[in-house]
Amino acid sequence: MSRESHSVMQHHRSNACWFVILIWLPFAYGQGEAACSTYTRCSDCLLENPSCGWCNDPSVFQREVGVAFQLSSLKPISLCRNLTELSSTFSCPAQNILFPKSSNVTTYQPSLPVQPSSVVVILRPGDPIQIPLTVTLPQSFPIDLYILMALTRSLEPYANGLKATATKLITTMQGLTSSFRIAFGSYVDKRLAPFSDRENLDNPCAGISQVCDSVYDFHHTLNFTNNATLFMETLNASVVSANLDAPDAMLDALLQIALCENQVGWSPAGQSRRIVFVMTTGDYHYALDGTLAGLVNPPLLTCRLSSSGFYQDSETFDYPSAAIISQVLNEKRIIPIFAHIGTFAMSYTTLANQIKSAFLGDLLGNVNNLPQVLSNTYATLSSTVIPVVTGASNERYLSINVSPQNNCAPGRLQTGTTDTCMNISVNSTVHYVATLKVTKEFCAQPNSTRTMAANIQFIGFGDLQLAISVMCQPCQSCLTTSYVNSSSCSDSGTQECSTCVCSPNKNGPTCNCSTDTQAISLCRPDTTTPMCNGRGSCVCGKCVCDSVGGVQYGGQYCQCDRNKCPMGYNSKGQLAICSGNGNCFCDSCSCNQDYTGYVCSCPTSQLKCVEPGAKSVCSNAGQCLCGICICNNVTARIGTYCEACKTCTGACNNILSCVACHITGTCGTQCANITYVQNRTSVPGYDGTMVFRSCSITSQSCEVIYELDRYATGLEANIYVVLDTTQKNYATLHGNGDCNPSQVIWPIPVGIVLGIIVVGIIALILWKACSKLGEFLEYKQWEKSLMEETNRSGSNPLFVDPTSSYSNPRYNPNQN
Repeated sequence: MSRESHSVMQHHRSNACWFVILIWLPFAYGQGEAACSTYTRCSDCLLENPSCGWCNDPSVFQREVGVAFQLSSLKPISLCRNLTELSSTFSCPAQNILFPKSSNVTTYQPSLPVQPSSVVVILRPGDPIQIPLTVTLPQSFPIDLYILMALTRSLEPYANGLKATATKLITTMQGLTSSFRIAFGSYVDKRLAPFSDRENLDNPCAGISQVCDSVYDFHHTLNFTNNATLFMETLNASVVSANLDAPDAMLDALLQIALCENQVGWSPAGQSRRIVFVMTTGDYHYALDGTLAGLVNPPLLTCRLSSSGFYQDSETFDYPSAAIISQVLNEKRIIPIFAHIGTFAMSYTTLANQIKSAFLGDLLGNVNNLPQVLSNTYATLSSTVIPVVTGASNERYLSINVSPQNNCAPGRLQTGTTDTCMNISVNSTVHYVATLKVTKEFCAQPNSTRTMAANIQFIGFGDLQLAISVMCQPCQSCLTTSYVNSSSCSDSGTQECSTCVCSPNKNGPTCNCSTDTQAISLCRPDTTTPMCNGRGSCVCGKCVCDSVGGVQYGGQYCQCDRNKCPMGYNSKGQLAICSGNGNCFCDSCSCNQDYTGYVCSCPTSQLKCVEPGAKSVCSNAGQCLCGICICNNVTARIGTYCEACKTCTGACNNILSCVACHITGTCGTQCANITYVQNRTSVPGYDGTMVFRSCSITSQSCEVIYELDRYATGLEANIYVVLDTTQKNYATLHGNGDCNPSQVIWPIPVGIVLGIIVVGIIALILWKACSKLGEFLEYKQWEKSLMEETNRSGSNPLFVDPTSSYSNPRYNPNQN
């Protein structure tokens, strides 16, 4: 079974975490000035923020002191800025900029599959570094194969099968490599109840009247050898044993095989592929199972094999945990292959997930397929590249992430993993990138821990050795030239990396201010109030207020919390203090000249209340408040500019009769409130932007157009109507004529109705004809089938002939 059959538990952070970091870094650099300028000491500047640099230039310090005195600033001088700010607006000479970067020095050994073979890394806290790696799959690689078998009665058929196929197994493995060695060991279980029968430890099969080997935990039987005959003799001499419960001591055996490198005879790490082929048909015991027998202490992480190869602490210590097995196997570069039966597939899949370098093989209940299982699994592991990081201390502060490039080309990324490449062919090269990063908290550790070693193992191919050191004293070069009680610091502080670090009783930009009781009393309104209300520092008898969330406290005693200033939406739709249109003074807004209101959200200009193309504010029908039109009569006028008139839509009908009688000259004294003009320019107050409503009157088939003010309702005391007397139909209607003489139109609807009736009759005739034709065809089909039935001859399968015939077997018609 290939490694694809189980998912690998992630040991490192995923690539998504590094993606987030890369997205954040440009933002951090963009915001670097505000963040960096808060650090007043070089060590804080370079350790706290990887985007910050320090200007170690006394002349720049003196310039900043002069600026501070001009602004009456009492804050300590910061020479910390981001790199862009240092070299541009801060004008710090390039040779005086301290901006350390993480770096590395690589060593290559072309003969090894993993390149480079070693890297010396110097890390600045917070500054990640990437190291490109390559893994080239060799044509052949030496193999150390340890056969580990559960010699219990349940595995006896497989033990016999191994004995029968051992020669084929060795021949198969020798064909895969130019150098092959093999070793052998077996395991049963602890010689304690409830794991074993205490009364029959020497012959645990006595209860079934058979002879078995005595119970033991783990027995290393044969050291690594290339002598196939010796291995066969050792294997054939092995005898099964038995235990009481189903699980066995496999983890005890794996731990001793890994820890006892010299006793077992493993080749030096990196010079061969170390493989343990585990044959089992049962489950395994793990940590805390030993408490059933009173074993509460975990096993020692040292070799505990006796001179005869038996595990001698079996009855003293508990079983190891899967985490310990994973750690030790990976550190010793050992690849376990669990050849199991399907019954316990889930159990061994879980274990393989934790070990990461493990592979699975299914025995499939066939005692003769062991060579095939081993060969297939080895083909998978020899074409699979798995990175594992080991030996990295302080994992809480150090992260090492190894990720493949180009989606593992020329192979492919294994499903369910982010770092395992599979289906890699011989002599092909896979590219990886290792990303290392250490946090600032690392430097709080003792000096002895500021260097460390780690390995990036590519299981079965080789290692990359890392020697890591951390720049926990990035300002050491300028700290060596510090001046105590420097004149630049008013003889009251140390000039450190070109800035002043004041004595405990002094503060200010150049340590020029005292922190005595009299100075402190000037920083609070009374003796019961905390100094600067607990929101700032007292420098030279004045409060230097702190900032929270980028907004600074204010007032003589920092009593004003500018974070509590009213918020409003600015022109971009974002919440901002005083809507971005004013300044906060002690919890209240002072608006700019063009704005007013509690949160400075009301523009003083009325331009937002004027309809585009118009000149009047709110269409002369409302008031402009905060740039919004408030209509005077909301029952009549609506709209953004009060431009829509609800009651104006009926104006045409309201004066329709007056216009009609005016045209025919029959008004008399009525409609005296309406004045008719020839064109718009004759309307009083017309300025070219006035909007008119178009109306029409139709009489005797004649239509005449007239206009009136858009906002007229037709009920006003004085209405101006624009009536062009030169339009086409006006003269005809004025003379009581008819624009279109009467025509006979009744034939038109009659013709339409008759046409519909005719079409309907035709449709009915066609439908009836189709129905009759269908019935006729069906009848002819029925006649044809009837004739066929009549002429057909045959027999009834249910008919039984009532006549029976019998013959006398003794009758002979030819006999006289």
